[in-house]
Amino acid sequence: MHKKESVVYDVVIAGGGPAGLNAALMLGRVRRRVLLADSGEPRNAHSGAVHGFLSRDGDDPAQLRRIAREQLAAYPTVRLLDAAAESAARAGDGFEVTLAGGPPARARRLLLATGVTDELPAVEGLAQLWGRGVYHCPYCHGWEVRDQPVAVLGGDDAAAHLALSLARLGCDVVLCADGPLAASQTICLARSGL
Repeated sequence: MHKKESVVYDVVIAGGGPAGLNAALMLGRVRRRVLLADSGEPRNAHSGAVHGFLSRDGDDPAQLRRIAREQLAAYPTVRLLDAAAESAARAGDGFEVTLAGGPPARARRLLLATGVTDELPAVEGLAQLWGRGVYHCPYCHGWEVRDQPVAVLGGDDAAAHLALSLARLGCDVVLCADGPLAASQTICLARSGL
């Protein structure tokens, strides 16, 4: 069992991606005592480039993370911890955060910047292509596949929306529906020639 840290942070940030790093920067600039818990497993690790992030569009995701962490070093009230925040619970007027492999941390506020986790369908070979030919977001990777033939896998409203978004980019889209679509989606797809 780990001993509790004696310091009480103003904020514990769970997640070291762009949102968590930016939050730590802003809080550090006003001398808030911050602990940024970063699992080191970013969602975009498989992607060849960051997209849609002003001034870093096309950069390597690892480079963006490295630069941000270097910049945070200038703020002495910000502590970076290479460990996942595993759970959190109310403790008095704040929170106690359980950290992987270390003592729990206490904070007045808790900021969840954990992003999302992609659950890939069980299609052979799909995981190996994730972020490098198989994508989930027209805003993140649509520009790179503009005017090309693409296939969209799925049979729900999100898949239909993705197909429509890619068609706007001039893509020749094939929707591989693995289930029935809502009538409203079928009508939208037909109107768009999909």
